[in-house]
Amino acid sequence: MRAIPPRQAAIRVDGVKSPPSVAERPHVIVVSSVRLFREGLAALVVRAECARSVEAASDMHEVMSLAAALTPSLVLIDAADATAPDLARRLSRDESVLALIAFASEDDLDSRLILAESGVTGYVSRDASVEDLIDVVGAACRNELVCSPRLAAALARRLARVSAGDSNFDGRAALLTYRERDLVRLVDEGKSNKEIARELNIELATVKNHIHRILSKLGVRRRGEAAALLRRWTMSMRVSFPDGPRLVGAERRARRVGSLFMD
Repeated sequence: MRAIPPRQAAIRVDGVKSPPSVAERPHVIVVSSVRLFREGLAALVVRAECARSVEAASDMHEVMSLAAALTPSLVLIDAADATAPDLARRLSRDESVLALIAFASEDDLDSRLILAESGVTGYVSRDASVEDLIDVVGAACRNELVCSPRLAAALARRLARVSAGDSNFDGRAALLTYRERDLVRLVDEGKSNKEIARELNIELATVKNHIHRILSKLGVRRRGEAAALLRRWTMSMRVSFPDGPRLVGAERRARRVGSLFMD
C-alpha cells in the first residue's frame, strides 16, 4: 500500500473541462496485483487532478482498509486480474465505496457484463486516453454508467430475466472464480478428483479443498448440485449474448497459466 505524492503539473488534454474543486473530488484507490500498473495509473490520476487523494493497493486487505479510511472512495480495479469480479462483489457491498471502475478491461461484451453483475459501474479500456479516464470518473461520481448500446441491451435483457424469475438464472454461480468454474465443469464431465488433479496439474488434496470451498460458496451439499447450478448459469449467460459466448480475457489467461490461480 503506497500513497502517491501530489504533482505540481497537471496533464493538459484537449477537450477536458476544468477539474472540480478539491472538496468535490472523490478519493481514488487503484487496485492491481501488478505494481507497475497500479502505481503508474495512480500517478496519472494525480496529474489529471480528478481526485481528492490517490492511493494504490495490491490486494483485498489493503483496499478494504483504505476504503474504510477514505470516504467516499472511487476504486479503480485492474480487470486483467483473475480476482477482479470477486473483488468488485466485495467492494460493491461497502457503503464507503462510491463507485467501481474497471481499467484495462476487455472490449468484448461478455467480460463487461460479468463485471457489471459484480458491481462495476464504469470501464476504461486498454486503448483509452487520459481524457476518457477523467470522463468515466466524472460519470461514476454522478451515478452514471457510460457504456455501449450493446452492453445496455444485454443488461436490460438480464434484468428482465431476473425480474421474471427465470429458473435458469442463478446468480450464485457468479461467486465462483474462473478456475473454480473450470473445476466444476470437470466434475460435470464425470471426472474423479484424481482425474481433475491430473488435468489441472495440482495436488489431490488441493482439489478436495477447492471442492469443499465451492460447495460452501454455492450453499449446496453435493458435487452434482454444484455442476447443475453452474450449467443453468452458463445457459443463462449464453442467452444474454446473441453472438455466442466467448472466454473473457482473465479466464483465457487463467487457463494458460494453469494452476496458478487455484492456490
